Amino acid sequence: MNKLEIAPNMLYRAAKSYIEAQDDFDYIQAIILAGSAMYICEPLLEEQGRPTQARERADRIIKLREACVKMDNNKLKITWDAKLLTERNKEHIRCVSRVEDRKVYNALKHSGIFRFDKKTKTRYTEKKASDDLEMIDILGENLDFRTAAEDIIIDAIQDYKNLDFNGKFKPYNLGIEIRRVLDCIFLEDAFG
Repeated sequence: MNKLEIAPNMLYRAAKSYIEAQDDFDYIQAIILAGSAMYICEPLLEEQGRPTQARERADRIIKLREACVKMDNNKLKITWDAKLLTERNKEHIRCVSRVEDRKVYNALKHSGIFRFDKKTKTRYTEKKASDDLEMIDILGENLDFRTAAEDIIIDAIQDYKNLDFNGKFKPYNLGIEIRRVLDCIFLEDAFG
């Protein structure tokens, strides 16, 4: 079985879980499935030299931060590229944006924060697993798994659709119910 076949099947199940959700656990299931599919697609997009949804979002943030906005005769005037950022600042924004975009998925898939020290070549614990159990620490007071599920499903679908399928596997060989999810504008439309 090919991962390019597995990913859209996970996206279909994520979308179905989202649409038919009865409680937060259905949204959590959707987040895990869509996040797994996304992590199949993102490295392929990067390998193909194509932007991921996370990268495009970060680049929009950069574009806005480089703009100068002011009012001129009661009209909003935007000068693009007015305050150019350094490459280091841009990479920092991309990194922070990605961490924020994926924090719910990453928090759900494991407990604890572990790092690797390149100098000493040792793994160390930044946050113990037992200290990393409360989702309120990740989402804050507004525990909105529905929105987190919707965001990651839509991003993962778009990343999948942006792949260049030049191998044996072709997405048109997928079942109609899966193609409906991949082609819908609103998730609800795929199941209507």
